[in-house]
Amino acid sequence: MAIISVNKGDYYYNYDTPLFSKTSFPTHFHQNYELMYFVSGKATFIVEGSEYTASAGDIFFTRPQELHSILLRGGKYTRHFFQFSRVFVSGLFGDYNLLEKQDARKSGTRNKIPAALVEKYALGTFFMRLHDEMTNLRPETAVLVQSLTVQMLLQINDLLKKHEIAETEGTFFEQEGAGDADVKIRKIKECIKSHAVENISLDEIADEVFMNKFYLCRFFKEHTGISPKQYVSIIRIHRARNLIAQGLQLADVVEQCGFSDYSSFYRTFVKVSGITPGEFKKDMNTPISIS
Repeated sequence: MAIISVNKGDYYYNYDTPLFSKTSFPTHFHQNYELMYFVSGKATFIVEGSEYTASAGDIFFTRPQELHSILLRGGKYTRHFFQFSRVFVSGLFGDYNLLEKQDARKSGTRNKIPAALVEKYALGTFFMRLHDEMTNLRPETAVLVQSLTVQMLLQINDLLKKHEIAETEGTFFEQEGAGDADVKIRKIKECIKSHAVENISLDEIADEVFMNKFYLCRFFKEHTGISPKQYVSIIRIHRARNLIAQGLQLADVVEQCGFSDYSSFYRTFVKVSGITPGEFKKDMNTPISIS
């Protein structure tokens, strides 16, 4: 299939085999909904701190503002992704909300549609048809893409009614056959997560996982693409976003997320999320559950 990328504002389609290093796509989010269809390769897909294994045939669905990243695990990485705005599919069927199930779920849960269900509901064919439309743009393309999007969402909604989708999965690091390096990364992550809101030092983390702190930094960066300090920031901001969504005052969020003052919290929040805490709080007026 031809590599292609088409951005029309209300929707954005891309098919590619990106040339990334061992890790790809640092933590980021989108203003629109995103469906990512894995064609080949193995990866760990991380959404708001929840980790999913990703392999050929899987689809991942993320909402606006859901922080996510991808860590490659081998094989040639090829995928389709399709982003679309709420407006693109709103008001087409009166009061029926095509995105109700996505809006209602907790952030970082039920993001993965496994390959077996993707095949059963023929969801992959929608991406093939999108690719065909994007390859041969014509005046009616926008209407056809809108129709395909609606059909795909209806299929996904039907799938979610009939099948129990796992909230999260055991991570790649916990699977049988995971290598020694993967086990070490899991232990480091667990240590950081359990102490993220404390002022734990790198020396203390290194002691807890029985590693030299300089080696720990190099090892963690090599296998995740970020430093232990950056990982602490991501975990803290995940927690902060949840607390803000629950209605806590920013002063209380700062204290409960381990920041010494508001200015350091503000800088870290913007660096990780790409928007200010105030902007994020304002966005929470949209009826989407982040708790």
